[in-house]
Amino acid sequence: MKKLMVFLALICFVCGIIHAAQAADPKANTTEERLLIDAKTVFNSINNSIEMGIPRGLVYTAQAIAIFPKTQGGGIVVGGMSGRGVILYKEKDDKWSAPAFLRIAGASFGFQLGFQEVDIVLVLMDKTNVDGLLKSKLKLGADAGVSAGPVGREATIGTDLQAKSIVYSYSKSRGVYVGLKLSGTTVTPDEKANKALYGEDYTTQDIIFDNKVKPSKAGQDLIKTIKEYTKK
Repeated sequence: MKKLMVFLALICFVCGIIHAAQAADPKANTTEERLLIDAKTVFNSINNSIEMGIPRGLVYTAQAIAIFPKTQGGGIVVGGMSGRGVILYKEKDDKWSAPAFLRIAGASFGFQLGFQEVDIVLVLMDKTNVDGLLKSKLKLGADAGVSAGPVGREATIGTDLQAKSIVYSYSKSRGVYVGLKLSGTTVTPDEKANKALYGEDYTTQDIIFDNKVKPSKAGQDLIKTIKEYTKK
């Protein structure tokens, strides 16, 4: 009986600690906060290779970066995809906005032997592409040209990579780079997720252009990761 009482007391103690932690940071275990954590993991995973990482110069000169962890899809010849992600907009002096949430969806031809989950990073080079996204959706290949991005963390970025209409794409599945043709894929704001994390009906423009919210803890970590990558 004494052992049982000690065991129950221990359970209550642990539960109290968990409850206190959640009360101190009620957003820490939300789906949106976990998505931000996954986005940081994806960014690091794609860039963990000197030969295959996104060129640092490209990240530094980008206007925005969108990251979609664990996008679902598949198909050997004809495939479809759907997933959730985040976008961060860069202002002057390498200052990044708080993350806003996105959805990606569409059918595509030419997926590489099919897949179940793939991580995608889009590097948007021009504000026009971001503006198109805010107007409800951005259709890759139609509203904005999309191309597989150059690779190599230390790669020199020439002036030809500053094409204003280009969105550069990077994708990886189970540790292997995969070839995805994203033409026809649409990217749309996820305003419900914005509200879920930030607590009010903030639009994507409110978040990334007007700076009406402060990033959460996971958002701060993601911003720090991107900024540190360009300075290494």
